Amino acid sequence: MSIPRSTIGRPRHRGGVRILCVSGVLSLVGSPLWGQSPPGTEDRRPDEGSRWATYGASVGLGVAGFIAGGLAAGNAAVGDCEDLGCLEAAFYGAAALGTVGVALGAHLGNGRRGDLLLDLATAAGIWVAGIGPIIATGDGDGPYAVVAFIGVPIAQVVVTAAVERARGRTKARARRAELSIIPLVGRAPGLALRLRFQ
Repeated sequence: MSIPRSTIGRPRHRGGVRILCVSGVLSLVGSPLWGQSPPGTEDRRPDEGSRWATYGASVGLGVAGFIAGGLAAGNAAVGDCEDLGCLEAAFYGAAALGTVGVALGAHLGNGRRGDLLLDLATAAGIWVAGIGPIIATGDGDGPYAVVAFIGVPIAQVVVTAAVERARGRTKARARRAELSIIPLVGRAPGLALRLRFQ
C-alpha cells in the first residue's frame, strides 16, 4: 500500500495548533533560554566570595569598630570617671562597635551574599556567651577572663565569617523556578515550554 506523498514529513494538527511534545525539557531549554547550565551540569559549588576577603574585612572593620567605639564611649563618659567609669564605658563601647564591625566586615567581604542580621546575632551571641560570665561574676582578673578577652574576638571573626559564607551558599542554591508557555509563529503555529531558574 503506497503512502500519499502529500502526507510525508508534514506534522499533524489538532484544531490548527501543533503541540510540541518536548522530550527532555531541561535539555531543550538549555543555555539559550536558561542563561546558565541546567542543574547538575555546572560546578556543584555555587558562586561565593573570597574566603580571605571575608575574614580580612571582618578583622579590619572589627578592629576599627573596637577602637572607634572605645574612644567615643570613653570621651562621652569623661565627666564621670570616678570608680573607673570611663574605662567601663570605653569597654562597652568598644565591644558594641567591635561586634558590629566584625559582622559588617564579614558581610561586605563576602559580597553581601549572606545575611547581615544573622551575622550580627552570631557575633553578639559569642560575645555574650564569652564575656557575660565575667560581667556576672565581676571576676575580671582571673585566668578565664584573660582567655576570654583574647579568645572571644577571634571566635567572633572565625564563626561569623563562616556563618556568612554558609548562608551565602544556601541562598545561592535557592533559585526560583519559572515555567512559561511560548507561542510559536510561522508556517506551523504551536506552543513550547520554557523552564527557567532565577
